[in-house]
Amino acid sequence: MRQTLSGLGPLLQEAREARGLSISAVAAATRISERALLAMERERFHLLPGGIFRRTYVKAYAEAVGLDARACVDTYVQQFETVGSIDGDGRAVDWPRPRVAVAVAAILAAILCLAAVTIAGAGS
Repeated sequence: MRQTLSGLGPLLQEAREARGLSISAVAAATRISERALLAMERERFHLLPGGIFRRTYVKAYAEAVGLDARACVDTYVQQFETVGSIDGDGRAVDWPRPRVAVAVAAILAAILCLAAVTIAGAGS
């Protein structure tokens, strides 16, 4: 009897198998190496190229096996993209990336740039 698996990697693998696709078929369709696809199925995302590439790989794999690509990327981000921090007791703590803080910082930077341009224009 086969055990039901959970997590993003097993979800990708089960979707691939349900469609009768081999790793090599998905590799050909996505232009992602078989080794990288197997790493995703085993949830070893640290073996993939960093940055946006990991999200792109997850999206491409999900699309190739008929899954909701956006939901898979969101799951990847929630489960595997963390930022390390140290708490008051000196213990490592992981927490999700602060998307809102990044957006707020970008908006504030744009406002400051606009203010600087306005002030520079008023002085001439």
